[in-house]
Amino acid sequence: MERTVAASILTLTLTLPFAGASAQESDSGGEPSASGSAAPTEEEAEPESSVRDVYREQHALFGEDLTIEPSITWTHSDRNQLTLSGFLALDAIFLGNISVDRIARDTIQPEVAMRYDLTDRFQFQLAVPYVFRQANYESTNQEGDLTLEETVSDDDIGDTRMRLFYRWLDETQNQPDVVLNLGVTAPTGTDPFGIPTASRGDGLLTFPEELPTGNGVWTVSLGASILKTYDPAIVFASFGADVRLKEEFDDISAQSGDQPGEIDLGDSFRFGLGTAFALNRDLSLSFSLDQKFTSPTEQKLEGQASQEITGSDSVSSVLNLGATLNLGPDRSLTTNVGFGLTDDAPDVSLRMAMPFSM
Repeated sequence: MERTVAASILTLTLTLPFAGASAQESDSGGEPSASGSAAPTEEEAEPESSVRDVYREQHALFGEDLTIEPSITWTHSDRNQLTLSGFLALDAIFLGNISVDRIARDTIQPEVAMRYDLTDRFQFQLAVPYVFRQANYESTNQEGDLTLEETVSDDDIGDTRMRLFYRWLDETQNQPDVVLNLGVTAPTGTDPFGIPTASRGDGLLTFPEELPTGNGVWTVSLGASILKTYDPAIVFASFGADVRLKEEFDDISAQSGDQPGEIDLGDSFRFGLGTAFALNRDLSLSFSLDQKFTSPTEQKLEGQASQEITGSDSVSSVLNLGATLNLGPDRSLTTNVGFGLTDDAPDVSLRMAMPFSM
């Protein structure tokens, strides 16, 4: 009897490990992976929604045939300027006229953008904005007893943008995802040249009678964006240049009468650096810095030599804080707040977008 019990225990000891392995193979639906764990499901193999949203917002997202992105952007800038007309006596006493000018600008820009995958590596984008602009001009005389104020507002379609994206490199463990882009901006908005001005208070306050909604010239853009995932962080960067083509206009002066001439807006170079964190499957936060350098503008009146407009060059630096929330398998909500770090950048901006794929 004792020998029979011992034989039974030995048999169970030898067969249990093999029975457990067979059960694991049966549950996994096939052979086990190299690590010995079950193969991941299709849902686990797909990237998290928050990561896809970061690709769409900061880089370029391929694999969605058609994406529609309605958005709205508000920007505000407020500038105070002290104007001195005279000279210093004994390096301490100013003799002449002093005026204090304040200009506050607000812009609201709703926009609809469409992105379409031509192939698995080429993507086309079309963006059509509409621009609402308002500017408040205020000037105070030297004595401080007279302040004049005027508000000007306008709205019209803005400049239409078209871009072609090419996915050059796919992200791997050792290399980032690299996308090249070529863009063209058409001058469909109201150009800023030849706009008449008005004045009040014997020239104390001067202001334009209307506001532009576009640059007035064709622009060709070339750039690249780079993105690399370091779970849970995503690092991205972008570089680009904007070349604005020379354009002739029937009137390029604010003075009365038509004064035809040629405008050469300054070209610009831009770059951006940032990082995003996927807090969970549906929410991500991003931080980035955008820098833009623009060369001076030149104008050439008919029959005269070309002249550089003093103070038309600019350096714009903006710190961006953003968040993206996934609202479903085909749509998300993106918000971004920008803070201007230089005088040439808007003081603050707010953008909200809701892209959805079809």
